Amino acid sequence: MALSSVRFKSNTRLQTVARNEPSMNWGEVGVAVRLVQQALIDLGFKMPISTTKFGSPDGVFGDETKKLVTAFQSQHGLVADGIVGKATLGQLDRLLPGKGSPLPAIDESSWIVRRFRITFRSGAMPQIPESVALENARKVYGRYGFRVEEGPGMSILITADQQVKLDASQTECRLNQEDDLQKLLFSLGGGRSGVPANDILVFYVNKLTDTSNSELNGCASHKIGDPAVAVSAGGSPWTCAHEVGHVLLGNLTPTHSDKKSNLMFRSTNQITAPIPGLSEVQVRQMRKSLLVSHL
Repeated sequence: MALSSVRFKSNTRLQTVARNEPSMNWGEVGVAVRLVQQALIDLGFKMPISTTKFGSPDGVFGDETKKLVTAFQSQHGLVADGIVGKATLGQLDRLLPGKGSPLPAIDESSWIVRRFRITFRSGAMPQIPESVALENARKVYGRYGFRVEEGPGMSILITADQQVKLDASQTECRLNQEDDLQKLLFSLGGGRSGVPANDILVFYVNKLTDTSNSELNGCASHKIGDPAVAVSAGGSPWTCAHEVGHVLLGNLTPTHSDKKSNLMFRSTNQITAPIPGLSEVQVRQMRKSLLVSHL
């Protein structure tokens, strides 16, 4: 759906919302959220909580915003789920064709309120460079108020014999369970020496194979209390962020999403969104992770 309202159509994030790639829901932060909040205010929905801090919409899709989105949806015969997607944004677009009053500038750093850290250990040259994987993770998690920090990375020096052993290793890929592959990676990479316990270690390897000989892009199998993931050198642009997501989600089930616009879609090669999103359930669970701290 192409947006026509002057206030909406120039915002890149709202352009993706209009295609459900992905929809906007609880936990998201940013300018696009502010525009939706102001649209609701202009339609007569009062937002005392979301406007208290700055005297204008705060750009945080919290409980108040969800409640008013749901009320708006009910008023217009839409599915009242509190999620802003193609239908809901389309209705706002039709009702508010004009530009509207400009939003005053606010301190956007206020949106980033939580953080976690990842540390790279490279035993391979990935087709998606680590710097790109890190930036992609920041794009996804930053939309929900997380700052992704980077610990001091290093390359793993592997002998030819060790490389053969590593390439032949298989993973069971079961959360909260250490397998032979992780044990080998920790032995080659120096373990967690010098790395804080809450850092999520990201090991890059030439290839990943499970016990049925199927190749994997990544795996988040790790011992409880020792968060780590493995990423194949052939992984997609979103594999690193996806596997880190598994660690942050812990035992949440289902472990994968059935939406190709969601970061946790099973095959990261098939993610369709320019920047995949997270569901409300996923965001709430990640915020509870012991690996996440408040700023």
